[in-house]
Amino acid sequence: MNKEEFSKTYKPTSVDSGAFLPYEWPGSYFVGEEEIEEVTKALRTRSLYRYYGHTDEEPYSDRLEKVYCKRLNRKHALAVNSGTAALSISYESYGFSGQY
Repeated sequence: MNKEEFSKTYKPTSVDSGAFLPYEWPGSYFVGEEEIEEVTKALRTRSLYRYYGHTDEEPYSDRLEKVYCKRLNRKHALAVNSGTAALSISYESYGFSGQY
């Protein structure tokens, strides 16, 4: 969905207006058939985790990290499951262990 389509589709509503969530949140408008197909592929591999799975196929987390390394021109990337995990890891990497 491009910006023009988005601005026509997305109409901000307050949370307590009785609106059904998450469709009133902007991110949900960017989930299309391509994203649904990719999630379905990942689920069908039965190999969702980095170190556990029922296939010899490369885990999706490894693929994601490689894409980000290439896109950001970095040696390393680490896929995590939440923003909290990302912040905790970044604090640790800067030496703020136990100080947050």
